[in-house]
Amino acid sequence: MELGVLQDRALQEPHLDPDPFDVALMTVDLPQDQLARLTGQRRRALVAKLDELVAEREHLELAGVLPRNMRAVFRHNELRVGAEIAALDELAELLPRIVAEKQARRAQAQAAADAGTASSLAGEVVPLDQARRPASRRRRQDR
Repeated sequence: MELGVLQDRALQEPHLDPDPFDVALMTVDLPQDQLARLTGQRRRALVAKLDELVAEREHLELAGVLPRNMRAVFRHNELRVGAEIAALDELAELLPRIVAEKQARRAQAQAAADAGTASSLAGEVVPLDQARRPASRRRRQDR
């Protein structure tokens, strides 16, 4: 693909897919203190990165060697890192409820498993009732 097409797409299309942090958070199953420690480390690293970006941009601006488009790139990165920090601050307030909810789901799944009615919360795959199978799959099985 030519550079012009790639630039057009990059400038127009938002790419907001889950990043590795999002994926880890979706599947997290850690004690609250460990989760708080890990996310605190991430926050400190992001604050250091933000400080570094700001210092570099300011240095280049003072030297008079930072074109406007590159300043915009620096600011875009600064704002993204700032948003990550803000999201971690919000997450820190939610950690107790996140961990409690995860524990409640685990207990519910265990109770269902103990009762012999394992649910999808327990991570088991439950086959669909024959009548609910798509018609195309029913025909294949009937042959």
